[in-house]
Amino acid sequence: MNPVTKQEVEAIFLKQTGLRPEELFPSSRLEQDCGITGDDAWELLEAIQEKFGTDLSDLDFELYFHGEAEGLLSRLLNRSREKHRLAFPVTVNHLFQVVEKGKWFAPPKVRKI
Repeated sequence: MNPVTKQEVEAIFLKQTGLRPEELFPSSRLEQDCGITGDDAWELLEAIQEKFGTDLSDLDFELYFHGEAEGLLSRLLNRSREKHRLAFPVTVNHLFQVVEKGKWFAPPKVRKI
């Protein structure tokens, strides 16, 4: 486990996303609530990996985040992936737990697929 504070992780979020502290909650979902997806999500994860040495090798990015150029048609054709993203959203608190653990693990299921 990495000895890291929530403030250190929050600082990365704020720097990488341009969000204000009052917009960031532990339960905030990166895609749905914060609008962090595609390249922005990738850059946030890279910054976390670089700062804390977090192992993200088990992360299947497309299961949790939309691609930068992923449009409506792609979302309609990949309904199972879309449902997975809604059922297993990546939250601010989940990323903090990933940093603490030192490696990626799937977020908990919050709704039926």
